[in-house]
Amino acid sequence: MTESSEEKTNRKLSKFIEDEYFQYEYSIFPDVDSIVSYENAKELATTLVLDYSTKIRRLIGGNKNYAFLIRWRRNQKIYTYPDVGDCSLDQIYMMIHSPIKLNELVTYCDRTGELKCLYRSSTLYNKNRAIAKLNVKKKKTLIRNFSKRTDVNEIAPRKLKLYTFLNKDQFYI
Repeated sequence: MTESSEEKTNRKLSKFIEDEYFQYEYSIFPDVDSIVSYENAKELATTLVLDYSTKIRRLIGGNKNYAFLIRWRRNQKIYTYPDVGDCSLDQIYMMIHSPIKLNELVTYCDRTGELKCLYRSSTLYNKNRAIAKLNVKKKKTLIRNFSKRTDVNEIAPRKLKLYTFLNKDQFYI
């Protein structure tokens, strides 16, 4: 039986995520809490992080001695808006797996006023949970249960490569 493209991507990504090299996880997502219009929030939730992605890559890529794994993810969250009330919002966010603390990244996101950055240590539990979410069978179950939570490319304004490396040559040291 041959391996599909999605299965190959998931297998390779699982291998990278479970590696002990990555000690921290950073999630960068749009700050849509203060936006009063649902339509504006909906647009920013899918484009804002993409607009900042080049600057973020340049910022963390300056650490030439370390490799970073960048993953594009999708999240669905309920917000309250004055014009429509409680409403679900699909968000695109950037997850960065890092071997070092990136204080400059947190500072940069705070300075923009439009982005939020959450970080945590990458534990074995978090890594196993992320790998389990890559499982194709589990994905199909999630699609059936939550029809709007599927691939990030269904809501992205342009086609995204689901993961990429910065300074990949440093990963194999």
